[in-house]
Amino acid sequence: MTGREKFTPDEWELLIKAGIMVGRSIIISDKPRRARKKQRVLRKAFERTAPNYSGNELIAAVMPEAKKVAQERFDAKTLFMERDMITEGFMKELGMVGKILIKAEEKEAREFKLWLLNIGEVTALAVRDEELANIGLPGEEISKTEKKVLKRVAKELTLVPYVVDMNPVHSKRPSRAERKAKAP
Repeated sequence: MTGREKFTPDEWELLIKAGIMVGRSIIISDKPRRARKKQRVLRKAFERTAPNYSGNELIAAVMPEAKKVAQERFDAKTLFMERDMITEGFMKELGMVGKILIKAEEKEAREFKLWLLNIGEVTALAVRDEELANIGLPGEEISKTEKKVLKRVAKELTLVPYVVDMNPVHSKRPSRAERKAKAP
């Protein structure tokens, strides 16, 4: 199994920050007024998505430190002002993460990449398009811009082809239809 010992300290630091880079790329791709809510969701996304990959020792090893980094506050206004440059920097570093993961076992590396994308998807799903919701239309829950970012992340992580998961956190709770069917 893959643990910290397979990576240099710099590589490990990059693995810890990878989920934050994905989440923040999503946050700054959207409208600034949605940033605060997306930041709150990003902080919880690590734990919400990890159960999708139970048994992955790399994710389990990275999680405690990644959660600490996720709790750190950041100034979204600064990120929005330099969004293109910051996004390009994040993508370059995510490309390095994709290369670093060659050191991990193949299954763990693939799941780690999918976990990073799930973090991005959960962050993107933090808010709906309020303008459309106010007039009764459902709107896209993951915007075209966010989908573009997620696809770019997948490309940088060498996880292509990739399709955006509109339900990235799979709960064990039965659906409404399943609960209705069981009702007497």
